[in-house]
Amino acid sequence: MAKLIQASDQSSKLRIVPHFGDVAMMLQLMRSKIWRELYEGSKKPYWRILVWLFAAKIEMFASASRCILRYRHGHNTTGLLMGLWVFSMIAAFNMDLVIGWLLVLIPFFSPLLVFVLDWGHLEQYLFLSIKSNLLLGFMVVSTSFQMVHVLLLKTKKGCNKDACKRGNSWLLFLLPNRFESLEIWVQTLIEPLLIVMVGLCGWWFFGDTVFLSFMVLSAISLCIQELADEMYRMYHGRI
Repeated sequence: MAKLIQASDQSSKLRIVPHFGDVAMMLQLMRSKIWRELYEGSKKPYWRILVWLFAAKIEMFASASRCILRYRHGHNTTGLLMGLWVFSMIAAFNMDLVIGWLLVLIPFFSPLLVFVLDWGHLEQYLFLSIKSNLLLGFMVVSTSFQMVHVLLLKTKKGCNKDACKRGNSWLLFLLPNRFESLEIWVQTLIEPLLIVMVGLCGWWFFGDTVFLSFMVLSAISLCIQELADEMYRMYHGRI
């Protein structure tokens, strides 16, 4: 994974999770070492691509819930393309079709369905032939929040000073300033637990195992991201 060091602001932190903003992903692709390594016949690019795809998959699951729980995202952390990927992944996860699972694994191709399917088929796949009404509602809410964040980032309103920070937690916003030091615990433990609790409520009251499964995956992904960044900072803090 690319080492992300945001040095333009003193409040920024060292992170290992890649950038997923629209411009940031384009710049990473243009500046990537894989082009030279492919030219040299090295096998490293294939490993780099697999690692990035895994990181992108983690980001998609995490972003689905994180966009609701946080505000003031950094402009390198999300964008319109990621929002589209997340939407299409949730829709594929909820499809009552075998192909849905394939699209969950490779969601980058899911947005292309709008170019090959008419509205009748899209409506059937997205809203009718589904496994979970709760997940459908969550998809609408998550996408709405995601688009609000994208709009704020595009208009440069409400952006985080740290371009690589994946937002401030609303939970911390509700607490006194003296609890700001607990941010890592809130984002690594409390937020994922809250996401799992929402999924458990869906299962307990409605018997919705599909919604529970998605929320658990989202919580695990969010926890993985925050732990990866924190362990990376701790490791380099000893050097």
